[in-house]
Amino acid sequence: MKRSILSAVVFSWLVTWGIAVADEAVIPRTEHPRPDARRPYWASLNGRWEFRFDPQDAGVAAGWHKPGAPGYDRTILVPFPWESELSGIHQVKGASKVGWYRRHFTVPKDFPGKERIWLRLDAVDWRAQVWVNGQKSPTTKEDTLPSKPIYPTL
Repeated sequence: MKRSILSAVVFSWLVTWGIAVADEAVIPRTEHPRPDARRPYWASLNGRWEFRFDPQDAGVAAGWHKPGAPGYDRTILVPFPWESELSGIHQVKGASKVGWYRRHFTVPKDFPGKERIWLRLDAVDWRAQVWVNGQKSPTTKEDTLPSKPIYPTL
């Protein structure tokens, strides 16, 4: 399958987290989020993502969802929110309420063609809009469900 680029604008990303130390070389929480729903083909997207704040909420109009869009000037360690020290950003006061996350990934060649590809967003506090390869992924009216089918846009 072709290379996939994922961009998500997330309003007020919120995660409840215990005390832990995030080592730069370690990808946190690589286990399946719901072991009872684990499938043979799945991948954790936790780890380093490109990131940028959007204080004017202008990213959609400016095309930040397009592959190769410039301006992602930071990295964030997912699954931690930008307010957390573990995220690598630790911006608690004065932070924008809108942030963009971007991650490149490739669907494995042996992924069954008849299977759907889902993106699970467990830590969205209010709303997330998702783009894959520059195309807006199908979402619900409220854009609040933790799982989103992204297969039509790959």
